[in-house]
Parts: sequence; structure tokens; C-alpha cells
Amino acid sequence: MKKRITAILAIGTLSSGQTLAQSAAPVSDTELSKEIENPVTRRITLPLRYEADFLDGPYKATKDTFSIDQAVVPFRLNEDWALITRTKLPGEAQPPKKLGEHWAGGLSNGYTTFFLSPEHGEGFYWGAGPVLYYPSATNFGGWRQQMGLRSVGGIHQSG
Repeated sequence: MKKRITAILAIGTLSSGQTLAQSAAPVSDTELSKEIENPVTRRITLPLRYEADFLDGPYKATKDTFSIDQAVVPFRLNEDWALITRTKLPGEAQPPKKLGEHWAGGLSNGYTTFFLSPEHGEGFYWGAGPVLYYPSATNFGGWRQQMGLRSVGGIHQSG
């Protein structure tokens, strides 16, 4: 009897999923690129970036940097306010700076920006808050462990 009830509940749940799902209106490429440029966007984004510095050091090797480049995670605090976070966290592989030394690699220092922003901007959005620099550099990378805090603001007008 329990198996029959479980099967009925499973089928009912799966079949009702289509009625509960919300279909979002399609967004054009232009609208999406404008939204991504907005410093206080309400979309979750995870941009990845790769940089190569060629002919670095005495071995003329390539320094590689791969980073999460200002990933955006918005949090809705209430009906009127949102907290938008933007995080950058780079990882690097550095060739030796002198002959006979070894490659160095690991995380470099990162930062997160916190924007407190009104939820309803009507084409004009703003946000203000702190930037937190945190010591995420790994020891074997040769980077200095740095921590800091400063204020920041952002404005975006769409349309």
C-alpha cells in the first residue's frame, strides 16, 4: 500500500511541475549585455577570465592568470532593498624570476564588493557599500597577505 501511495505522489508531483514552473520572457543579447554591465544587477553571473603574459622572466615563459572576475550574487533583503555582492578571486602560475628558481603558483589576494541598493530603480539604479580585501593568497605564491576595507558606489541608468 505504501508503494502505491508513494508512486501516486511521485507522479502527481512530476505532472504538476509544469503548471508551477514560471516561464521567463526571452531576453535579447543587447538587453543581457546591458544588464551584465550594470554594477548593481539583479542577475547571478559567474564570469571567468584568463590572461597570459608572454615572455616573462629569464626563461621567456608564460605567466598564466585564471580568475573569477567579479562574480555577482544578489540577495533580496526585503521588498525595498537588495544586497549585491561582486567577488574577484584570481589564481596565478608565475614563471621563475631568476635562473634556477622554481615556478610559483596559487591564489592571489581577492576582494568582494557589497552594494546596498534599492530594489526598484525604474531605469536608474544605484548602490553603495564597502569593499573588503581579504588575504586569500597562498604562501608558496610569493604574494603578500593583504587585508583592507574601503567604500564604493555605483550608478547605472538603463534605457
